[in-house]
Amino acid sequence: MTGDEAYGQDPQLRARLERGAKGPRVYDWAWIHTGTGVHRHLLIRRNRTTRELAFYLCWSPTEVALSELVHVAGVRWSVEECFQAAKSQVGLDGGAAFVP
Repeated sequence: MTGDEAYGQDPQLRARLERGAKGPRVYDWAWIHTGTGVHRHLLIRRNRTTRELAFYLCWSPTEVALSELVHVAGVRWSVEECFQAAKSQVGLDGGAAFVP
C-alpha cells in the first residue's frame, strides 16, 4: 500500500493499514553454484515457520552477493502479487467462467 501526500499523512489510516499488515516475512536462504556458468546459481528460500521451499534459477552478468540475489527475488514476489491483483480486478483469476 502506498499513499500520496494527502493519504500518507493520515495517522488513523496508517494505523489501520499497519494493523492489517502480515508482518515481516523471515526466511532462510541458501545458494548453490549450478556449474553451468560462472554466474549461475540455484537460490533456495525456506519459510522458517512452514518449512516450505521455493527455488529460483539465477544468472547475473557479473559476480553478485547472496544479499543481492535475495533482494531481486523479493522484488519478483511483489511483481507477482501485482499481476495477481490485476487479474482478479479484471476477472481473469479463474473465479468466473465465460459462457458464450
